[in-house]
Amino acid sequence: LIFDGCCDCTKLSSSSSSSSSSSSDDTVSVDDLAKSLKALLHHTPNIRALSLQHGYGKVIPPFLELIAPNETLLELRIGYNQLGNEGAFEISEMLRINHTLSVLLCDHNSIGLDGWRSISLAFHINRTVIHLPYPWADAQRAAQSFGASSSLLI
Repeated sequence: LIFDGCCDCTKLSSSSSSSSSSSSDDTVSVDDLAKSLKALLHHTPNIRALSLQHGYGKVIPPFLELIAPNETLLELRIGYNQLGNEGAFEISEMLRINHTLSVLLCDHNSIGLDGWRSISLAFHINRTVIHLPYPWADAQRAAQSFGASSSLLI
């Protein structure tokens, strides 16, 4: 199931507000969208792959927390969301709990060395992820922030 680029982040609010006094009735809370995505996976167990790339940065952290115990999703693509280290910590927490996911694509998220260290430590517990491509974009960005050459990353 692919939702790439479908999320209009300008219509997401940080908190749930059932009694909306704002002028925009189509504003959705981040938590509500994350819960809806979790419900979609729960009620449609034949969804084995989910792609939430390009614009889901606010939704991914609460969504990862909610789907950690999911036992049907095999592939998750969450690249290009500018998750940063905080998002990486959420990824690592999800990986510590989830033992079904086998493919995770999460490059192009501005994750630094601390974030990737956290993700790598999760693999001491998680033995099911068999495909996590090397994060070339994030590694190059991290190397440049230290003034190192990206050729040192190979």
